[in-house]
Amino acid sequence: MKENFINDYGQMVFQMIENLSEHSNQKEQIQDEIRDLPEIMQSTTGEKILSIYLEENLLFRLRVKQLLESESKSSESAQEKEKRMQKIDRYVALHYQDTVHLEEVARHVGMSKRNFCRFFSESQYDNFTNYLNQRRIEMSIPLLKNSVDSIADVAYLCGFSSPSYFGKIFKKMKGKTPGMYRKLTNI
Repeated sequence: MKENFINDYGQMVFQMIENLSEHSNQKEQIQDEIRDLPEIMQSTTGEKILSIYLEENLLFRLRVKQLLESESKSSESAQEKEKRMQKIDRYVALHYQDTVHLEEVARHVGMSKRNFCRFFSESQYDNFTNYLNQRRIEMSIPLLKNSVDSIADVAYLCGFSSPSYFGKIFKKMKGKTPGMYRKLTNI
């Protein structure tokens, strides 16, 4: 009976593990923790086996519940991040020509300055200034290709405070100066 109990318990545990998300990075950790249970249970008396079983079963169920809750929170978090980024995109699309202050964008999306900076440090842009500069450079491309505006005018139209800073950022992102880019695309 003791052996059947252990086998049944082991099967139940591994079935619960299999029901966990395949993307869970805690799945293997939980499996490793439980692999040793049959040996522990076989070396104890009947009463202790039941006690261990009840304790381990309860602990295991709590860990599974916590894991599932944390996975659901992280997927909500990803959705929230996507919505927040869309809000930021819309704001910047409307205001890229103006002087854009980090504080006002953070306030617009309902974040503190600190959390807003952390949000961007975890993104592909590293920080808000890099993101804003990239968006402004993207907006300058059609102006450089299709207008006769001077490079300085394009810089100001895209929200840069000086043509030299525009040129520096443009070259850093595109590998050539705005003037060279214009010549190459207008051939």
